[in-house]
Amino acid sequence: MHSPSRARSRAALRAAAMHGAGSIHWGPLAAALDAAVADARAVATGALRVLSTERPARPAASRALFALAEGLRALEPAPVREAIGRARTAARDASAADESLGVAVLTHAVLSIADQLDRVVEAREAQRR
Repeated sequence: MHSPSRARSRAALRAAAMHGAGSIHWGPLAAALDAAVADARAVATGALRVLSTERPARPAASRALFALAEGLRALEPAPVREAIGRARTAARDASAADESLGVAVLTHAVLSIADQLDRVVEAREAQRR
């Protein structure tokens, strides 16, 4: 069950996405925030599933998470792209080596966040032009 404050926040985001607020076009922003929250939840869920089993976690899964974190922390486009490239490769390697639900959820979230980071880098580059 969601906390009351989280439920109110989600309702406010939905309302902003539907109706806009002031001079800011909230639709895409609210949708991006909602997607980021869902992806973060999927990373946490997948990681907990992987870590709660008796089997050791696949090294590629942890490499994917570390590379993704590097991409999230990087400020310049080149390091972001390099890190998310490594995250994608490691995520695909992890899914090929382990077909468990936890790894599938985790790697899907890593790939989704990597796609979002690609779009952020493109938007930053467009703003600099």
